[in-house]
Amino acid sequence: MGIDCYYHPFSSPSRGEQYTPEFLKMNPNHAVPTLDDDGFYLYDSRSIMKYLANAYAKGDTMYPKDPKKRYLVDQRLMLDVDTYQAYLVDQRLMLDVDTYQAFANVFYPPAFFKQKIEPDKVKKLDEALERVSKYLDQTTYIAGNSMTIADFSTAATLSTIQECGHDVEKLPSIKRYLTRCKEEILGWIELNQQGAEQYGQFIQNAVQNAQK
Repeated sequence: MGIDCYYHPFSSPSRGEQYTPEFLKMNPNHAVPTLDDDGFYLYDSRSIMKYLANAYAKGDTMYPKDPKKRYLVDQRLMLDVDTYQAYLVDQRLMLDVDTYQAFANVFYPPAFFKQKIEPDKVKKLDEALERVSKYLDQTTYIAGNSMTIADFSTAATLSTIQECGHDVEKLPSIKRYLTRCKEEILGWIELNQQGAEQYGQFIQNAVQNAQK
């Protein structure tokens, strides 16, 4: 039996479809993505990736069984949460800490609260990206020299930051990494790029309006 995945490329939270009784049976946290594997329901994108790699991958390249290699993948899976959020939104609003948070602290205030971008938060985002860059200076991919599920998450985060108007490619290792991932991740345009562009346009329009 096939797997059903419930997602929206550019989330529309105002519809409230994730609060329907049918959806809540699958995911009490009423969040997307949610995956239905023949009646076994999963949520949280990183947990879903781990499950799919464990259940269906041929071999263990994407999610190594070796404890040390797996640790690196698990640790890097959370790296983009750090970079994307840790410095972009006030930490009272965003509980995660580093790249994902750093992105949120820069762009969420103008997007959702009509506040101007704060230079100090942009600086912290750059610092978070520099930490990512240091990993990529040492290895081809984020958790070693072979692509793993950690790259799906990290590349998606970096491309989203890029589409929101922040120059992530000024760091050579990130530029090389993103170019490689866009070429090597199957279905990149459909699964990530289109949604990132839509989200980026929304954020950029909000930033422009907040500056007026």
